[in-house]
Amino acid sequence: MARLFISQSQLDRLMSQGKISLDGDVMSVPELGRTFRLESAVYVQKLIDGEDRFNLLERVKTHSQLQKLNAEHYGTSLIIQDVGYECAEGFVGAPEGSLAGGLEKLES
Repeated sequence: MARLFISQSQLDRLMSQGKISLDGDVMSVPELGRTFRLESAVYVQKLIDGEDRFNLLERVKTHSQLQKLNAEHYGTSLIIQDVGYECAEGFVGAPEGSLAGGLEKLES
């Protein structure tokens, strides 16, 4: 099943437009007839310092995955040992039940 990443700013914008609703950690998208279970995550956007030896650039990692890497996460900064990254905070959404979907309609 496909999962999606939705940044905190996208989530806030879509909620204010009435395109989605939240109930705890479940996001409903009425236009698509789908629901997604959300988990806190970051999208690693760019390298700030060091080499990307952890292969995180342009990847999404949940907070539990970051803990396993002994990463330090502060707002839009992510540090693992001596490597610094810039990231976007948000959520990973996994479709509930047998529903699968993408983010393409949510971005419009």
